[in-house]
Amino acid sequence: MEFALISTLFFPMLFGMLDYGLWFADSLSARSAVRDGVRKAVVQSNVSTACDLSTFNYLEKLRCDVRANVGPMSGAAYVKVTTGADGWVKGKPLVICAMIKSDGVTGLAPLPGSGVISSRTEMSIEVDTVKPSGATGTGVQSSQDTLPSGFGKDWSWCV
Repeated sequence: MEFALISTLFFPMLFGMLDYGLWFADSLSARSAVRDGVRKAVVQSNVSTACDLSTFNYLEKLRCDVRANVGPMSGAAYVKVTTGADGWVKGKPLVICAMIKSDGVTGLAPLPGSGVISSRTEMSIEVDTVKPSGATGTGVQSSQDTLPSGFGKDWSWCV
């Protein structure tokens, strides 16, 4: 009898803590991965990606590397990488954005932003003496994941 009374409060609170804990962990992971990815790129550190992208350009390798580093626990990660209007030029911006659609474990807790976690970081390119392959000096260049239908958000916030 007592267990029935207590369990009606205990289990929803436990599941809510689990869903929110995963949501916060994914949020911190996205912010960290995006910041680290931008920092590595603007100083042109090697992008060590687990993806087999031998034929793709630097921005696509960077996108794949950031997505792998996000490593969400409660959903799928999507990443967009964009250079400024002048392309890969020292002093111009490099923007990396990430989104995670988190449904939680139980789906019982109402997560902020309908469960969509987003993170954006912009830094100035510090080195352009040797441009990475696939990153030219003119025109905006971008590499982005395609969002599934019904995602609830698009890349318009990542400008």
